[in-house]
Amino acid sequence: MNKGKRKIDDLNERSDQVREILGKAPHWVIRAGITLIFIIITLLLLGAALISYNDVVTAEIVVSSKNPPVYIKSGASGKLINIFAERGQSVVKGEKLAEVESNARIEDVYYLKGSIKDFEPQGISLDSLKSLFPTHLNLGDIQPSYDNFVIQYQNYVLFNTSAINLKESKVIERQLRDQNFFWEKLQKQRLVLKQKMDSSNKVYEQNKKLHKTGAIDKVEYERFSNRYLTEKQSYEDFRTSMSNTQAAMANFNMLLKKYVAREDPFKETLVQAYKDLNRELLLWEKEHVIKSPIDGKVTVFDLWKKSHTITAEENLFTVLPHNLEEIVGRIVLPIQNAKNIEVGQKVIIKLTNYPFKEWGGLEGKITAISEVPKQGDGTFYSIYVKVNGLTTSLGKHIDFNQEMYGNAEIIIEELTVLERIFYQLRETFGNI
Repeated sequence: MNKGKRKIDDLNERSDQVREILGKAPHWVIRAGITLIFIIITLLLLGAALISYNDVVTAEIVVSSKNPPVYIKSGASGKLINIFAERGQSVVKGEKLAEVESNARIEDVYYLKGSIKDFEPQGISLDSLKSLFPTHLNLGDIQPSYDNFVIQYQNYVLFNTSAINLKESKVIERQLRDQNFFWEKLQKQRLVLKQKMDSSNKVYEQNKKLHKTGAIDKVEYERFSNRYLTEKQSYEDFRTSMSNTQAAMANFNMLLKKYVAREDPFKETLVQAYKDLNRELLLWEKEHVIKSPIDGKVTVFDLWKKSHTITAEENLFTVLPHNLEEIVGRIVLPIQNAKNIEVGQKVIIKLTNYPFKEWGGLEGKITAISEVPKQGDGTFYSIYVKVNGLTTSLGKHIDFNQEMYGNAEIIIEELTVLERIFYQLRETFGNI
């Protein structure tokens, strides 16, 4: 009995010793645990200090070149009678891309346009006028303006070729020409007479002094005096003659002006008829001739074929400019999100056709903000962004296409996770 009790006591004593050993952790374990926890906390703080958690505003963006593509629409409904441009073709400003049917014969319109280029009214014959502007031209809606122009030109030619008017104008012009020639001769003669009078006056003054001193007698003095007075009278009479000639020239000029005044109504009416005709030609060309407004490369919305029917204002071609200048983006931002937007803020662009996880994003900077919001389905500001190249944040190059759509993240304030936590704590404790 005592022996069994002693064994139990030994077992209890050993259990207490084992329990004491197992319940006390080694010092190296404690040190290692503390070090690990410190490292984890340090890494968390370091990550929070380095990882960005920016304050951003997100909006849709369209990326294109500074000189954007030009969309060319049809000016009238009808069939395409000629197509001059193909997809990818380079064109120059003013080059024809297509022609749309009209009620005018297109060759006749082009002939007329060339005939009145640099137009100035001229005194041509009626036969020449009929040859230059024939009656058989089929001009459709332009015809009334063309007929009026031809009539007014005929009236102008008839007035200028009329025998009476022509004779009268030629007589006046010849007389005026003769008077001008005569006036030039009078000017030369006046100079000669002036020199003779001045010379005679000089001799007269010298002899006047000699007469006062008694060097010459009175008869001799009066002879020089009479010569001077004769020369002076001749000069004055000549000046009177010149005045009469000048009056005659003024009269001929007045007669010529009266003739021109009679001509002016015909000329003014002709010039106005030309302006009306030119305006009709420009309107016809705008509606029926499709031209490229810039140098560039043609793209098409559809594979147009000859005789294809189109409608007015339908998009037919797009011309992409050769020189992109620089790449820009345009953001349309609702007014409620535009409070903190400023010029110079950084923008991250994530293009729809280039997944962000695979390609990364483009960077840009806000260069301009519209001063007045635009009204429409909502109220929006237009924000313009300069894109810093086509190399993404992952170092990949994106091929440029006009009007690439995507999302833009406007960085209002660059913050780290640690700064954001600090600001949140400061705000929380500040409200207590």
